[in-house]
Amino acid sequence: LCRKTDCRKVQLHGKISLSQLKRLRALDQDLLLIKSLIVRNQNLAELESLMQSYTPYVDAFITDTFDPETGASGATGKTHDWEVSRKLVKISARPVILAGGLNPANVRQAIFAVNPAGVDTHSGVERRTGRRTGNSWILLSGKQRMPLHPWPRQSMLKGLIFSLKNHRTGIG
Repeated sequence: LCRKTDCRKVQLHGKISLSQLKRLRALDQDLLLIKSLIVRNQNLAELESLMQSYTPYVDAFITDTFDPETGASGATGKTHDWEVSRKLVKISARPVILAGGLNPANVRQAIFAVNPAGVDTHSGVERRTGRRTGNSWILLSGKQRMPLHPWPRQSMLKGLIFSLKNHRTGIG
């Protein structure tokens, strides 16, 4: 599907076995793969283990929030324990992108607390229609500028973050 649609960057959410991930990587060595890591109550050891297993096959990770009330994994509009994400950033051999309840009021604090390679926002800066609010976008874009960690596919990841912003805002 990625080859047919010329998609070169994919975020993988949900459970994926190591064998599935290995197979996907073998099918397309140049496909940029970002694997989500969902932060729940007291699951740092589990996330560290998953990260170590997935690292040879992915290009980056994205941490997001589990909502026990709804059962949603990601796109909850809620923050998680940033200390967990900070620890993952510190031990990861790959860039880690922070997501989960980020908005203009907290993104600066989140960046300083976690030191991620990038941030991904969703519900924190969107209207119910899925379009970003103009003022929130301006405030957020000014606060989230930061250098990416050195990494061979850094420019591709930077392009992905830019692409996501453009796609979600309707720019370009």
